Amino acid sequence: MSKKIIESKHQIESSSMNNYNLLLITFGLTLVYFGFSRFSDGFYMHDEVANFLSMQNFWNEPSSILGANAKTGYKLFYILPALGGYSFLQFFNSIIAAFTVYFSYKTLVKLNSKHSLLIVFLLGIQPLWFMLSFRNYAEMLVAFLMVLAVYQHLNKKYVFAALIISYVAFTRTELHVVSGLYFLWLIFNKKWIPALLTGTFSLANALIGFIMTGDILHIVHDTQQFSESIKGAYPHQGFDHYFLMSSVIFGSGVIILFFNYIGATLLNKSKINWIILVPTVLIFLLNCLFNALFVDFGPGGGSLRYLLTMAPLITILGILSLDELIAIQKKYLLLILILPVIVLIGIYQTYEHNFIKFSEIRSWSSLIFALITTILILLPLKPKHYIVAFSFYALAVSLSIVDTRKIQPEEEIVKKAAKWYNDQLRMVNNPQNTNPVLFTEDSRVAVEHSLFYFYSGKNRKDFKNKPVGLIKEETDLLKKGDLVIWDSHYGYRPELRKTSQKFEYYDSNPKFQKIQYYQSNDKRFMIVFFLKTTDN
Repeated sequence: MSKKIIESKHQIESSSMNNYNLLLITFGLTLVYFGFSRFSDGFYMHDEVANFLSMQNFWNEPSSILGANAKTGYKLFYILPALGGYSFLQFFNSIIAAFTVYFSYKTLVKLNSKHSLLIVFLLGIQPLWFMLSFRNYAEMLVAFLMVLAVYQHLNKKYVFAALIISYVAFTRTELHVVSGLYFLWLIFNKKWIPALLTGTFSLANALIGFIMTGDILHIVHDTQQFSESIKGAYPHQGFDHYFLMSSVIFGSGVIILFFNYIGATLLNKSKINWIILVPTVLIFLLNCLFNALFVDFGPGGGSLRYLLTMAPLITILGILSLDELIAIQKKYLLLILILPVIVLIGIYQTYEHNFIKFSEIRSWSSLIFALITTILILLPLKPKHYIVAFSFYALAVSLSIVDTRKIQPEEEIVKKAAKWYNDQLRMVNNPQNTNPVLFTEDSRVAVEHSLFYFYSGKNRKDFKNKPVGLIKEETDLLKKGDLVIWDSHYGYRPELRKTSQKFEYYDSNPKFQKIQYYQSNDKRFMIVFFLKTTDN
C-alpha cells in the first residue's frame, strides 16, 4: 500500500467519530425528534392513527395486517411497540429515524467519505424528514432498512443484506422490484445462498396468506384487488409530480448535490456507486409511474412521504459528491449540469405548497438555497470547511422551513364527538343519572373515522359488539338502539366503498333518528350521530 493511500486512509479515520460519540448524537436526535412531537400534536395524515390502531388490533385479529394495503412487514415490526401506546410509538419511530442517520453515517465512513458528519445535518434535520420522523408511517422503516441493507452489502455480509431487502419487499409490495434487482446482482456474482434469501419474507407472506385464505397466490391477487379497489379514490397527480415537488421532499440543496454527484463522477471518470444510485432512481421513477395519468394502477394521491424511503440514499450520494470535488480543478464545468437544474427549480419549484401540490403564490426559498449550494460547491474549500459550511446551511434551511402541525378543525370536532360518546356511556352506568338513555355499551357502532376510535380510547376489540363500516349492507342490519356515526370526510366514499351512503340517506330515513351532531368552525366538516329506532 502506497504512502499516499495510507495517509488518505488515516485522514478519513481521524475525521470520523468513534462509535460512542456517534451513539450520543443518535440519542440526541431521538430526543429532538420526540421532543418536536410534543409541539406538533396534529396529524400529517390520518393514516398514522389508522396504522397505530391496526397494530394494536393485531393481537385480537391477526389477519387484519395481511394484504397489500396493510403493509404486513411494517405492521408486524411494530405490534410490540404499539402496545406501549401512541406516545411510546412516537418515541420508537424517533429511534428508527435517528438510527437511519446512524447507519447512513456508517455507510459514508465505509465509502471513505471525508464528509460523513454532514449526514447528521443534511439528513437528520432535512425538513420533511424531521417533521415526519416520529410519525407512524411505513416509509421511515423502509428508509432505515434500505440504508442498513446497503451498509451490510458494503461489509460483504450478503446474507444479512438479502434478508433485509427481502423484508423491505415484505413491508411495501412494490419494492419487490428492488429485491428482484438485488437477486439478479447476487446471481450474476454467484452469491447463490444470499440470492435465494432475497425471497425469504415474500415466501413467508405467501405461506401465511395461503394458510389464512387457501390461495397460494394471495399476494398477487390481493395486490390486484387492492389496486382495482382504489381506482379513482386518490387522483393521480401526474408523472412529473415528484419531479416538481422534489425540493419540498429533500430540499433543493440535496437535489443540487445529487446532480453534482453525477457531474463530478463523470468529470473524474470515477466509478459510480450503482448499489446506491440504482435503488434511488428506481424508487423515484416507480413512484412517478404510480402518479402518471397515462396508467391506472398504484396508490396515486401524490403524498410526499412516499419518497422518504429514498431520502437517506439520495443524501448519501449528495455528500459523496463533495468527496469528488477534491480532484476537480475546473469546478465551473459542473455548471453544465447544475445550471439547467437551477433554472428548472426557479421556474417550477418556487411556490408555496400544502405538501401535496403548489399554490400560485411565489416563494423563492428553494431557488435561494439551490444557489447557495452551488456557490459552496464552486468555492475552493477543504473537507472541514465543507462540513462547517453545509452544517450551518442545513440549520438555516431547517429553521426557515420546519413547522409544527397543529390539530385541525376536523380533528377537534371528532375529539368532541368521541368525548360526547364516552360521556353518554358513563351516564348510563351512573345510578344517579335521570336523563333518558340514548344508547348503551351493547349498542353496535357503524363508523369509519379512525380518529373516533383514537379519541374515544377504544380499538375495535374494546367494543362489546364489533363495530361495522358505513356501507348500506352493514347499516341496514343494525338493530334498535345501534348507532351510525356518519362524517363528511369518510362517511360517503363511493370510490372506495360503493355502497356507502350520503348524509341524506340516514337523515331522511325514518328508521334513524339524529341525536347529536358537530360541525367545524370552518364549515368544512361535520360528524353526526344517528340512532337506529327500529329493528325493521
